Amino acid sequence: MLSGHTETDQLGRGGFQELRQADVAAPMAKASWTATSVATLGADVAKAIRIARSGRPGPVHLSLPSDLLDATMPADDVAWPDPAAFAAPAVALGDAAADAILGIVATAQRPFVLAGPAMANRTGRDLLAAHRASNAGADRDHGKPPAASTTPPSARSPMRSAAPI
Repeated sequence: MLSGHTETDQLGRGGFQELRQADVAAPMAKASWTATSVATLGADVAKAIRIARSGRPGPVHLSLPSDLLDATMPADDVAWPDPAAFAAPAVALGDAAADAILGIVATAQRPFVLAGPAMANRTGRDLLAAHRASNAGADRDHGKPPAASTTPPSARSPMRSAAPI
């Protein structure tokens, strides 16, 4: 979430839209801060996107003081973030955990793979299709093709009360 903020030189003086926005948003966000320099705005946005997408995706708040948004600077002084700065680091699944999961799925009477929202994209769907193809007999026997959820289950989600696999 991006929010407008009073000018940096007006902080503490009761300026327009002065509120400790980062502090207010912090309990509801994975991270929350106020940009402090026009030179690092690109890095701040990249950091916010990376944090929002990392681990369990969630909201991030970046407060943007109006003087930073109105500022101009020579093109040579702009520090554009590298595209990799926006990417969330991959969360590795240890071999032991992967083997345990595969063992459970292999021995399940009615196997069903429900992937999280991170798999609801082209790459994820391709991986799920490959899983289905490699287990065609099991899927045909049980009628349970793998699926990707587009949202994490909430406390009231029907997925919480689904029949055991």
